Amino acid sequence: MVWKFWGRVCVLLVAAAATGTAIAQDLVGTTLNRSQKFELGADLGLGHTYHPSLNNNFQDWGAQTVSESDGFPVRLGEQSIRFETREGVCGWDGEFWSDCENGRNRHELTSSSDAEPSDTDLWYSLSVFIPEEFDSPRNIGTTIFQFWSGGLDSWSFKYDTGVGFYLRHQLRNDVKVLVADGSAKGRWIDLTWRIRHSLRDTGSMTVWVDGGVAYDYAGRTNHGDDPDAPNYFKFGIYNTALGADGAPVDGASNGNGEGLPNLHLFFDEVRYARSCAELGLEDLGYDCSDFSYEGADRELVRQLQTALYELGCDVGTADGIIGRRTLEAAKNCRFFGPGELPPVLAAGNLERFVELYQTAVSDNMEATERLEIVSTFSEVVGGNSDNALSVEAKYGEVDLDFILVGNFSDDGTSPWLSILLKDHLEPEYAQKVTDCIGGRIQEWGDGTVHADLPLAREQQNGWSLRDSECFTGALPTETSEELNVLLERFQMVAATVNAEGYDGTGDEGLTRFLQRVADGEITVGAN
Repeated sequence: MVWKFWGRVCVLLVAAAATGTAIAQDLVGTTLNRSQKFELGADLGLGHTYHPSLNNNFQDWGAQTVSESDGFPVRLGEQSIRFETREGVCGWDGEFWSDCENGRNRHELTSSSDAEPSDTDLWYSLSVFIPEEFDSPRNIGTTIFQFWSGGLDSWSFKYDTGVGFYLRHQLRNDVKVLVADGSAKGRWIDLTWRIRHSLRDTGSMTVWVDGGVAYDYAGRTNHGDDPDAPNYFKFGIYNTALGADGAPVDGASNGNGEGLPNLHLFFDEVRYARSCAELGLEDLGYDCSDFSYEGADRELVRQLQTALYELGCDVGTADGIIGRRTLEAAKNCRFFGPGELPPVLAAGNLERFVELYQTAVSDNMEATERLEIVSTFSEVVGGNSDNALSVEAKYGEVDLDFILVGNFSDDGTSPWLSILLKDHLEPEYAQKVTDCIGGRIQEWGDGTVHADLPLAREQQNGWSLRDSECFTGALPTETSEELNVLLERFQMVAATVNAEGYDGTGDEGLTRFLQRVADGEITVGAN
């Protein structure tokens, strides 16, 4: 095996010599220190030590420090890190893994020798610059940084041409576009994270992009079942080179990186700390009071906890200390209108949370059950003309498992809508459904039968289920309860799905529809 790899390196060196270009002449900056464990240095980052993700065949030009004085983009200070990957250049790690034999290539750094603890809040920030010429086709799959746990990546941050810069939550296979392709290139993108690695549902991940909340998740974050498995971070360029059918791009063998374009991008200010304050974000123009609840006014926290308690939400003791229960209750105790409630609780917006929840108490508003999205997926059906969004979620103790089908235009409108419930119907219930006005059933290939409920347009931007009382009476008790929640809380479902993102076609019309429902521009409910 070693001779096979060495043969590949020799071919590369011979090819370089034939063109009169030696590898050393490929440097545009200074080769990054690649000892087994090194710090980035104060001008580039802080908090972690790193080493190459794959040690063998890591090229000098693969990771270089470059200077603003030489015309390279730098976020702060004098230097940034330039990563590059090239077609035909791949690495390996002893006999454990070879990118060369798996149609992949990369140059990335990992903090795996400096692992992070679980079940405690950790903070990260970095800035990434994607050049205008960066062209990574969607069928290749280019990851530029990732969080690992339990031996697998749990969060991948990727870039695809035509999509943009996006996050994939690997445990749930969810996708959230963070910066659309049209505005992702040619500028520095600043990212900040608060992450809590955990095998339990007390884990979390919040992502801020350029100072604004882009993604907020609470739940399990780690793979496997080993609480001592290391958590760590990787950044650089990692190309999987797999086509849409799972085969390497060239389709002839395992690819060995063939079919991958040469790519390069820049990182700067890669920081890790145990608190937001230690990240030093002020020099980047940000204030931790917008990100963190550290240092929050304890009297305001008590007022918030008291209001949440009076709404029936479990916050424990009103002690003025923000813990996991207070964070969860503040986000989920009641569903406010679109844009009313700040997306995350922080010291800087604590007064707004107190105001909203004290008003809810004084107006005798009821607490709202928590909506948890389990999985989402969009796909094109009906001869590439119809769009379907499959959702699996929980609202309190009620399971929501349905498919929304329409034919969405770019502005989010559709000539028709239908809700397809995934619960199997026994013959007696299927007959009752068809007895209701507009009621239909679908028989799937696995032999199951499902209620297909077309919505009627009541006004320009209003959709309702006609004969809704008939449908809820025709369905089994659990399915009827599910339908009632959907009709009452569809705005909440749309807002949550759109906020967390969904995997699949990335259809702009479907995304716009969800946003318009979340904003109250389009209504979906009972007649």
